Amino acid sequence: MTGNIIGQLTFLTGYPLGTPDGVDEGTSMWSGNGRIQKNNVLTFDYDNDTTSGQSGAVYWQPNNIPIGCSTPCIIGTHANSFDPIISPPAWNQGPRITQEVFDELYFWRQYKTHQVFISFVSQ
Repeated sequence: MTGNIIGQLTFLTGYPLGTPDGVDEGTSMWSGNGRIQKNNVLTFDYDNDTTSGQSGAVYWQPNNIPIGCSTPCIIGTHANSFDPIISPPAWNQGPRITQEVFDELYFWRQYKTHQVFISFVSQ
């Protein structure tokens, strides 16, 4: 990923347990936007609103903001939520999709998923 991404618009999309209406507890997809606050080597810090159940949700940017994708790009996954009592001043955080992570995910999708499925079905 190239360019300065601090302050860039991002979206976090997942299945939160605590929805504003209090009805859908992890059963419907929600998306909210925010901005990158800190760019670390392996993680991003961001101010997107998060809640329980969103760990592993994709963290993404619309096309051409700022990395030049022609379609929306997943740039990470949500992992840690800010807790003002325990760890001020922190932002929500998630691991970046680096080239190494992308290559591993691609490998899993191409090879491991099929093997795991075959193993599961044959048991």
